[in-house]
Amino acid sequence: MGGVPAPARERRRRVDEVFREVAGEAEFKIRGIEARQRSTPEFIEDVQRECLDHLDTTQSPKAVFGCLERAILKYHAGEVAMERLVERNLVSEPLEGYTQNTQNVAALKRVRDQDLAVHPGQDIEYVVVDDEKSSRDRVDLAHEAVETYDPSYYETQLVRAVESILSPLGWDRTDICRELAETRAISDGIHSCPERVICPQKSLAVPLHSP
Repeated sequence: MGGVPAPARERRRRVDEVFREVAGEAEFKIRGIEARQRSTPEFIEDVQRECLDHLDTTQSPKAVFGCLERAILKYHAGEVAMERLVERNLVSEPLEGYTQNTQNVAALKRVRDQDLAVHPGQDIEYVVVDDEKSSRDRVDLAHEAVETYDPSYYETQLVRAVESILSPLGWDRTDICRELAETRAISDGIHSCPERVICPQKSLAVPLHSP
């Protein structure tokens, strides 16, 4: 019987659960993933959209891993410009109203220490420089002279972004990290994602390079 084989139709149906092509235009309407969230750093958004392009073209989850691996290598080489790593989050309450040491709290402490003001309902922008810290040193504000960023933190966010688009196809974070590990074993990769993402380990902050 002619037509598209059943496995291919099923892959297409699942991919359509993640995104669908806008009729007559080469762009996507993306529903509920990082690329639609205003807090997502520009670099992660761009990589996720590129992964979507690869997935749409090939209908194969493995097609996105080359894109993901290149992005991770850029993180660890310090080749991602600071402005592409800025997170933008809404301040929901005054500093004193927070009960946990979130990134927002660290950023608000820096705002207070600099005699600045960010009020509930406004955005606060920062780069994560050491996510293992709970103090104000966890982040740098976007307007500061940011010299380092936390590559492990941003790598984890990137893997989660890829998981968002592959999960309807049955891939989870463990599968993605295993695939990356196998890719690195073949290509003599120089760093390891799976151990950091599944069992996070401390890594040195990476100095920023120019874009």
